[in-house]
This record gives sequence, structure tokens and C-alpha cells, in this order.
Amino acid sequence: MAPTDTTASSSSPNSASSEHDLVVVDVSGLLMQTEDKDHSVVGFSDPMGLLVIVYHCVKKTYIPTVELPSHQVLEVPAVVIRLSLTRNRLSEKAFPDLPSLICAKEILTMLGKDPVSVASDYLRELLAVVKSTQTRRLGETYVRSAKFRIVLTVPAVWSDKAKDATLRAAEDGLGDHQFVMISEPEAATLHTLRAIQPNTIMNGDTFVVCDAGGGTVDLITYQVRSVEPLNLYEVVQGDGGICGAAMLDKRFEAFIKHRLGAQWSQLSEKSKHMTLSCWENNIKCNFSGTGDNEDDLTEFLIVIPGVSDNVEKGIEGGMMLVESEDIATIFDPIIQDIESLVHTQLNNAKLAGYNVKYSTIHHLYELSSIMASQDKMAMEILESIKETPYACSSLDRLSGGGANFTYRGTLLSPLPSGEPTVVIKHTEPYVATIPSLAVDAIRSQYESAALTAIHTYTPASESGVTVKTPYMYLFNESTHNQIIQDFPSSVELKSYMQAHTLSESESRRLGIALGSWTKRFHVWGDKSEQEQLKRDIQQSKMTSELRFFVNYRWLEETVDLFPDVLGRCRDMFKEVAERMNKELEDTDNPDLKLIHGDFWSGNILLADKPLASLLHNIDLFVIDWELTQVAHPACDLGQMFAELFLLKHFRNIDAALYFLSSFMRGYGSIDDEFAYRVAIQFGVHLIVWPCRVTGWGEKEEIQKVVEIGRDFIEHAWRKNKAWFKGGALHDVFYADKP
Repeated sequence: MAPTDTTASSSSPNSASSEHDLVVVDVSGLLMQTEDKDHSVVGFSDPMGLLVIVYHCVKKTYIPTVELPSHQVLEVPAVVIRLSLTRNRLSEKAFPDLPSLICAKEILTMLGKDPVSVASDYLRELLAVVKSTQTRRLGETYVRSAKFRIVLTVPAVWSDKAKDATLRAAEDGLGDHQFVMISEPEAATLHTLRAIQPNTIMNGDTFVVCDAGGGTVDLITYQVRSVEPLNLYEVVQGDGGICGAAMLDKRFEAFIKHRLGAQWSQLSEKSKHMTLSCWENNIKCNFSGTGDNEDDLTEFLIVIPGVSDNVEKGIEGGMMLVESEDIATIFDPIIQDIESLVHTQLNNAKLAGYNVKYSTIHHLYELSSIMASQDKMAMEILESIKETPYACSSLDRLSGGGANFTYRGTLLSPLPSGEPTVVIKHTEPYVATIPSLAVDAIRSQYESAALTAIHTYTPASESGVTVKTPYMYLFNESTHNQIIQDFPSSVELKSYMQAHTLSESESRRLGIALGSWTKRFHVWGDKSEQEQLKRDIQQSKMTSELRFFVNYRWLEETVDLFPDVLGRCRDMFKEVAERMNKELEDTDNPDLKLIHGDFWSGNILLADKPLASLLHNIDLFVIDWELTQVAHPACDLGQMFAELFLLKHFRNIDAALYFLSSFMRGYGSIDDEFAYRVAIQFGVHLIVWPCRVTGWGEKEEIQKVVEIGRDFIEHAWRKNKAWFKGGALHDVFYADKP
């Protein structure tokens, strides 16, 4: 194939001539559904294009006598009918007996339609929805006179016959509107080069683009002939294969069949559907590796209603526990296929005499369909806030706030104060990073109420360090969406301490300020003005029970993970758990106060730059109030101190212990009973969390810190105050008043 030119001014989705008022390009991962008395349309769009069709039915015309259950429609993956347009051996080999392919064929036969005509129907309805949406925003007069320029994208591996079928569908479905067709890697390239700003792309640069989508993975190699206007020259023929997210689904079903054996065939269709939905919505989109990174999940629960318990296979109570290594066996062959395609492009470019500078992987680990459920969630959030002052053009998923789905939203119009972004937290009735752990979504109300109330509390300033909380702009109780102040150039204290070298004086300065603020917050939360908030949260018991479960129930379970180290403490740990549980049930206990509930170095933000450059204006922000609860303040202190200790123990960061010591000087002296509670929480955290959060160290290193946690609990439980003198918690027991 001869090299070809791609000039953005002529074929780019990002350009529009003067005679075209609107440009319709990308509906990334959007699930569109419109219903009225005459029409029902359901369709998925491809990550970089419009032409992926599931089903279109004008009820009175196409199915006059046949009742078609809606769940059958939704079970047909977008890739199936799109592959029906190709009709090549590759697709037949990849999906020879896929149940949804059979379902799709049955639907088409039932309707008496072929894939091209269904594609036409879908494009026609999709355009109608776009026009309807634009009419609401821009007005009927403007849209009626507007001309749409539509860009259709197709996989690089599609044959000329498949492309011709796409064009025929577009000509019929889009009417007189102008449209162009480009390859998906080309669209990905144009989008990427414009989205990554600033970039270092220069004339003469050669790069490979890999567009890994739901069905196909497409690659192409370009050389930049001109940066402005952007002109790309195809130097290696486009290539690709069917190794997208749909193949992951196929491998998961094979995995689950093998693990369950004959039981799988005995399950009801509804149970199977729920299992596959659990994979689609909870596991596939949350898997990020086998523990090499700190945020990687190491275990997953698969919901399998009706399955019999089998301890050896990790099945209990209708759920099966699988390790991340098991999930990796599903992903690895697909990722290897993609890597092979990338290496082939690189080798072909080298043989052609081109030195590849970049290898841009577009959606490689997202694979579009992997993120379909979250993309749908993001689109729903965008829709729910479009009529508010906080309407956003896009949302980017953030890694913090594990209990919720957290996004940074780019505002259509900056706030009056000039901020261009906000943080949007969406709450579901489960923990976002542990979907199997159900938690009432009402917790979003408590976070909103806490942030709104605490905003009346004057920020604490100490030695030029001011501790603040985010401002709550808007809370929608029906959608459980919070719109909160953003701090885009900040970083968590935990990450900051690992990336920047803090002097002892700097560490103590920060520690005193946060300690002083924390004491003032605990006192403020115990005042009569917050009594109603305390009662509401305490009556729910949701957040306190969750905290008890992931600390003290897990403490007892961890004994079995380290029997040689913790075996002798089994009875003591049970007594500790019983005491803490009894304390939570005593609503009249004066020691219980309003606390943050998830107070650690990962929920403290500061500017990501050396403190010396900030002069005397240093701000700390206390974020993520989703676990606000009524409990003993020692819970806040013990968790914070344990995380600081881990930074010293595993990373040898002295600043962490300076910070800890000075925190107590800012907080002020506490009585011995309070100190013992802090030490118990400190020890529990050291035992429970490092062995469940990857990235701290090897098993032998984790066992060592478990031993340390055991010793702290033992001596605190026995009230051996002298043991703590000179240790990590010395200032908890012996600090003087500030």
C-alpha cells in the first residue's frame, strides 16, 4: 500500500468549513436510549465514531405480532452487528458461538432486515436525538438552518466491502447531510494530538497509534509532515485484529464455566446474566493489575446467585472470591495480542526506514467497553448538571475517594472566582473500589451536611499554615451527586512526603497546624450547634458500622493470615472488638464525638511544590468526608499516626515522625485512656491494612509490621504506659501542652 496523506483541514473531525454550523463527531461510549409512544431506540456508540448499532424498532411497523423482551435487546453487544457488516473469517473465528451473536441474528431475521438497513435506522435516529438536544440548547431556528458535518470512523482492518456497506448505511440514514469516513486510528491520532497540550510533536516525528476498542484493535504509523496545519503521512499500512474488550467477555465466560464445572449449566439464565453483569460493571472496569501498584485491587467478588457453597473454590453465600492473578489470566492473552500488533508496526516502520519516536496507546487498558459502565455513569452525571451553573464539558475520573466515584469536571463557564474546574462525587449503594461491599448511598447526605456545616467553622492558621475544607457548591439528594471545590495543582500529603524532602522544621510546622485544627474540629463538633447533625449520623450507624467492620472484624480475620505471629492474641482481639462494638451502641457515651472517620495522609492535600517556594502562605485541605461519623476521636488520631509510621517504616521518611510528634503538640495533651485508645487504633491499622493494600513491601516485611501492631495493641490493652516511652507514640502519652 502506498503512503497516504491525512490533512486535518480536510478530513479532521475537529475542523469545520464556514458553510457548516455544527460538527457531529464523537459520542464516546454513550448509551443512547429514547422512548415515546411510537419509538424505542437503543444503541451504543463506538469510542471514536458513530457507526455501532444494536437495535432499532418502530414497534407498529417492524414487530406487529412478536413480543421481544427488552433484556434480549440489551444483551446484544455493539460489536456483534458491527462485525456483521464485515462478514470476514476473522469475525466468524472470534465469535463462532457467541450467544449474543445468535440473538442478534434472530432479531434481524425477526425484523426482516439486514445489518446495513439496521445501521441506517440507527444513524437516522441518532441524528434526530442530536438535533433534538441541540434544539433545546441553541433554538429551533438555528438548528433548522444548520448543516451538520458528520464523521464516521471504521476499523483499520475493515475491507473495502465493509467500508462500502458503511457508506451505503450512512447515505440512507443521514440523508443530505455531508459526511466523511476515516479510520479509527486516524481519529484517535487527531484527537490525541489536540487533547495533549502542550506536546512536543515536531515536523518529521514518526509515531504508532494503537486504538484498542470494544471489538477491534487498530494500529497505524504516521509521520508528521506539518504541525500547523496538522498534516500526517501514513508510512506503514494500517493493521489490527479482533482482540478488544468483547474478547475479554468471552474469556471470562470460559473462565467461570471452567471454575464452576457442571454447576454453570444448572444455573438459571437470570443468575448467569447477573454473573456476567457483575463482571461487566464491577470487575472488568476495576481491574488494573496484579498488585504492582499501590491502588491495585488484589481480590474480587463475583456474584453467582444460586451457586452451591464450595470452600475450595472460594464460593460462599452466592459469591465467589477470585484473586487478581485469576483475573490476569483473562486479560493477559488479549494484552499480549495487542502488544504483538504494536511490535509488528514498530518493526515494519523500522524496515521502511522510519525511526519511531512515540508509541501512543489509545484506550489500551480502558478498552472502551471496559469503561462502558463508568462512561455511562459520567454521561448521566453530565446530563444531571447541565442546567446548573456547574455544567461541564467533560469529566475525568480521579483516583482518590475510594468509597465514591470521583471526577474532575471541566466547567463550560468558569466560576465567578475564576476556577475552571470542580470535583464531582457520585455515590452508589456500594463502595466504589469494593463493589461487593454494600453501603447505603445516604452517606453522601452526611458528607454534604458535614462540609456545609464545617464551612462555618473558621479555618485554623498556625505559623503561616492554614487548614481548610473544600467548599460544597451543590448537592443533589436524588442523584447523590456532590459538586465540590477543586484543588487541581495539589497532591496528597502521603505522596508529597515521598516526592519532596521535608526538613524537620517544615515537617513540624505542618504537623502542629494540622494537630491544632484537628483538636478545634473535635471540640467544634461536640458543641450544641452540631447536635442535630450528630444525631442524624449516629441514628444511621452506617459509617461507624462500616469502620468497625474494616478494622475490628478484619482484625480477627487477620489472625488466620499470620497465625504464628497473632495466634496467641486471638482471644484478646475478640475482647477488643467486643468493647469497641459495645462503645458504638452506647449513644449516650460522652466520649463519642463527631469525627472525620477516614483521617489519614491520603486525605490531606497541599500544593505540589517545595514548601520553601510557598513562603508563608501554605494551605492544607482536609478532604473526603464521606465516612463522617460519631465515634471516639482516637479513631482519627490512630489512623493518621499509623499511616505516618508506615512511611517511616517502609520508606524511611523521617519527616513522617517529625510530623506525628508535632501533631500531638498542636492537638494538646490527652488523658491516658484517650492515649490507650489511640495506641489500639494505631496497632489495629498496622495489622489490618498493609497486608490488604499492595505496594508496602514483601510478605516478610508486612509480617514485621504486623508484629509491631500486635505489640502496640497488647501494651495498650494492658495499660502499660511505660512501654510507650521513647517509641513512635511517645508524644501521645507524654506530650506537654502547647
